[in-house]
Amino acid sequence: MPTTSAPTPPNSTAGSTGPSPTRNDAYVDQLARRIVTFDATALATTKQLLGKRLAPPTEADFKESFDTILKLASSDASKAIIARLQAKAGGSFVPKELDLPQVYGHPDEA
Repeated sequence: MPTTSAPTPPNSTAGSTGPSPTRNDAYVDQLARRIVTFDATALATTKQLLGKRLAPPTEADFKESFDTILKLASSDASKAIIARLQAKAGGSFVPKELDLPQVYGHPDEA
C-alpha cells in the first residue's frame, strides 16, 4: 500500500490567487477518505460533544469533555491505534512530534 501524507489544504500553495473548485474538490475528497479511516466511536463522540457546545462551555462542560476524552483514550481501540502509531514513529512520539499528522493519517501502514 503506498504511503500518502496528510492532505495539503488548497490555500497552502505560495503565490496562489485562491483555491480553485477542482483543488477544493480534491482536497475535500482526500480529507474525507482520511477521516473515514478514523475510529467510528471517537468520531461520533466528538460530533456529539461539539454539537452540545454551541454556547461557551462552562467549567463542568470542560470537565465532562476531558473525562470523556480520557475514557476514549483508554479504550482498547485507542490503545491499539497508539501502539501502531508509536511503532510507526520509531518507538517514541517525541522526535516525530511535528510529523504526527502524517503518522496519524495512516496508522495501519508500517
